[in-house]
Amino acid sequence: VFYSPYLAHPDPTAGRKSGFLLPVIGGGSNLGVSYAQPYYINIAPDKDATLAPLVTTAAGKGATAEYRQDFQHGRLFFFGSAVTDDPAIKDQFRGHISSWARWDIDDNWRSGADVNLASDQTYLRRYNFDKSSSTWLTTNAFVERLGRNSYFSANSYYFQRQRNVIAAPSPVITPLMSYNYTSDPMPWGGYLAVDASGVVLTRVKGTDSQRLSTTFSYTLPFTTSGGHVFTARAAYRADGYYVNKFVVPTTGRLFKIGRAHV
Repeated sequence: VFYSPYLAHPDPTAGRKSGFLLPVIGGGSNLGVSYAQPYYINIAPDKDATLAPLVTTAAGKGATAEYRQDFQHGRLFFFGSAVTDDPAIKDQFRGHISSWARWDIDDNWRSGADVNLASDQTYLRRYNFDKSSSTWLTTNAFVERLGRNSYFSANSYYFQRQRNVIAAPSPVITPLMSYNYTSDPMPWGGYLAVDASGVVLTRVKGTDSQRLSTTFSYTLPFTTSGGHVFTARAAYRADGYYVNKFVVPTTGRLFKIGRAHV
């Protein structure tokens, strides 16, 4: 007596269930013949994961991992990979992380982060993880507040170059802040507005800079009895800059003393 192979598949009314997904088979000059076998894990109603061992004939072996979770006030997504035994690079770990998270602190405040990192500049393209062929990987963390008449945000950025097309070192921006406020309508229908922003940009090697900008404005819309619409606006703007280790493009000279400009 022999058992014949069979396949079981749930109908659309069935709930989630752990099990193997369709394999991913490919081929090309970078990887040779590749085979990935995803396995879906139903952890709980609010979270799940997918693991996929990866085997190639020309670029070693490894695995990918994907994790998703919903919270009462936020969401989390993680995707990463790791590869070893790549003949192109001896004795070096290769991998990447692509993840994001969002968290609602309360009715006004929200925070989040996007993390995109790779072990080296060619990894994502070699293993077909980068579909956009972007020059930069951007990692960002932020917090923001949305009020009835105002908006505030603070961001930090880290950039990882994926192509050797720019000679300048990658900057780190922490923080980048902005604030916007618009008042309620004042007498005659006018309103006040405040727009402010500031940034601190640093490099391991190269020019560092800091900036603070503020704009105050008053806007008065006016409609005549004949249907003409006019808008009068008065504004004042101030900018402050501090630059350190500035390289003059025309001469290549380096100024190591900070300079401020308003």
